[in-house]
Amino acid sequence: QMKEMGMSEPSSGYTSEHLRALMRKTDLFPRLRYNEFFSTESPAVVITYMWLGDSLKQVIGALSHKFRLDERVWIDILFNDQRTDQDAMNAVRDSFPLYYVSANHVILSSFAEYPTFDSKGQSTGEAVMCYPWDRCWCILEMAVRYCGVKTRAIKPSMFLLPADEARSNDVLERIHRLESTVHDFFQRMQGRPDDVTEIQRVLISKDLFSSTVEFNTKMREMLVDFRCQA
Repeated sequence: QMKEMGMSEPSSGYTSEHLRALMRKTDLFPRLRYNEFFSTESPAVVITYMWLGDSLKQVIGALSHKFRLDERVWIDILFNDQRTDQDAMNAVRDSFPLYYVSANHVILSSFAEYPTFDSKGQSTGEAVMCYPWDRCWCILEMAVRYCGVKTRAIKPSMFLLPADEARSNDVLERIHRLESTVHDFFQRMQGRPDDVTEIQRVLISKDLFSSTVEFNTKMREMLVDFRCQA
């Protein structure tokens, strides 16, 4: 269907952005149309990844090296209704508790270029290189998981580095740099301005963090933990 829509497949495979375009074009919600492939039981694994980073093939490949093929895995593009912006926003708000309670949380440490927006949310026509900790919704998922680790004694996130050693070292170097230099993750988030505002509202309103200052402090602690685990 993607090829019929004129979307040629990249060498690494289609990304979640490609799949969202298909969903909106064809009014597709996989959880409804392919219900037999989904489970109502809690997932064993939830993941944080960048839609323009790893392709879906790469996401599945990375997970298959760490978990059994029959594990229940929650991937946002497949479970969250993406047919309209409002549907997607509602689904994200409803699904973030999964990161608080799931047995396993995996962060895929890819990087990719993302478009940038001005203060009114309009595209600037420019792109910037992003890592998971730069992306608004990735940070939300990571922050919620970190709260679960500290308050419920669940397993900490698993940070999967790229298979390529040079890329792995680049990711680790950037994490180390962030640890000592980042003072405001909200300001550094790459995404539409209203995304940052919405994430801030969710984190504070759900009593996960008392203030943005506490959020920034905890995120730096989290990155130290990830660097040690990696």
